Amino acid sequence: MFPRMKAPNFTHENAADMARRATISRLERIKREKEEAQRAAREAAPIADDARKNRTLKQLDLLDGLIDDALAAKDADKFLKLSAAKERLWKLVSPTAGVLRPGKRGAGAAVRPSVQPT
Repeated sequence: MFPRMKAPNFTHENAADMARRATISRLERIKREKEEAQRAAREAAPIADDARKNRTLKQLDLLDGLIDDALAAKDADKFLKLSAAKERLWKLVSPTAGVLRPGKRGAGAAVRPSVQPT
């Protein structure tokens, strides 16, 4: 903890000065804590979608070069692995819309009302 310090004599004459110093100290502490919290939030923030997309596009460009090298070397196994990796990366860049799965009754089944007419 902190070493004990002898408090200065608190008198009516120095009360205003001590209050100012305490206020300045408190405001600086609040500012420091706020800056630390903002820094921690920035470090913990996820990568923006645009940055992630740009990074993935760069990886796709690198894969294109590797695929060309595999084609030039006529290495079919390497070509297939790189093409599969490129396909997975491309899905990250431009996802396709999903299809809703039909329920147990199927898409064409009639829906019964929850209340029977009287």
